[in-house]
Amino acid sequence: MAFNLARLSEDLQAKYAHPIVLVEGFVDLEWRRGTAYKASGWTPIGTTAGFKRVAQDFYEVHDRQLFVR
Repeated sequence: MAFNLARLSEDLQAKYAHPIVLVEGFVDLEWRRGTAYKASGWTPIGTTAGFKRVAQDFYEVHDRQLFVR
């Protein structure tokens, strides 16, 4: 995960001459606990509003934790 973050910042800087300011990641709490994010130094900032889009006019309820770094 650390390698990908470093590479992401380098690539964006090289292509657009702009650094990465914030990276976000989501963890589905039904399946995972976010251990890899926590171990990598990501900060949990809460859960999402609780809906995901599954079709043009249809949303399903979900429970996802939002992590930022």
